[in-house]
Amino acid sequence: MTRILALLAGLTLIMSMAATANALTLTVSNNGTTWQTIIDNGLGDTDSNIGSISYTNTTLSGFSLVKVAAASLTTLNGGTLYTNSFQASGAPGIVYIKLSDLYNLTWPVVGGATTKTGLTLQNVGAIADLKTYFGSALLDTANLIADVSLTSPGYIGQSTSIPTLENPFSLTEFLTIDNLSGVSSQVTASLEVTPVPEPGTMMLLGAGLLCLVIAAKRRMTSNPRVTECGVVAI
Repeated sequence: MTRILALLAGLTLIMSMAATANALTLTVSNNGTTWQTIIDNGLGDTDSNIGSISYTNTTLSGFSLVKVAAASLTTLNGGTLYTNSFQASGAPGIVYIKLSDLYNLTWPVVGGATTKTGLTLQNVGAIADLKTYFGSALLDTANLIADVSLTSPGYIGQSTSIPTLENPFSLTEFLTIDNLSGVSSQVTASLEVTPVPEPGTMMLLGAGLLCLVIAAKRRMTSNPRVTECGVVAI
């Protein structure tokens, strides 16, 4: 019984650190002022999975085809936004992509967060710029995390920190792709946020682990026929 209670306490502690996300939203534009909005599992989303959007557009001026695959991921301690965009273009043009989601962490996150922004450009003849933000609402661009750009194929990453982070918070990518030569291009963007818990949360975690250790030792003491290696003594 003691062991079961200890395991339940540990599971409860771990579950209390889970991150949730909702309201994944993608917007696309070719002029930066008029936007088409695609909501997860809404009109225009061809991916039926929650937390991911697949979108195709053949009517944006300057482009024969725009494809965007976007996803929002959560882990035990943070969140990730991921965008993969492909543009087939017969003429020079610019496409603007915004991806945003709301996150809620069920542990205190007043201690701030660490972030990592990544941008990959795979084709010659295009320029990609990625601005990343955190805020309190979808598509909130009040707080700039990082600004990275590429003018030739390759990868660029930038790590920064957020002094304070409170629930709920949003992550937003603002990706601009300029096909200078009218070439096809592929761009991948990612934004990872890992909250740094306040000291009280770390004390709670330590207390939970200590309770598990104590419960295990008491169980072995009350049952002398079980050795520390779990082998029944003859």
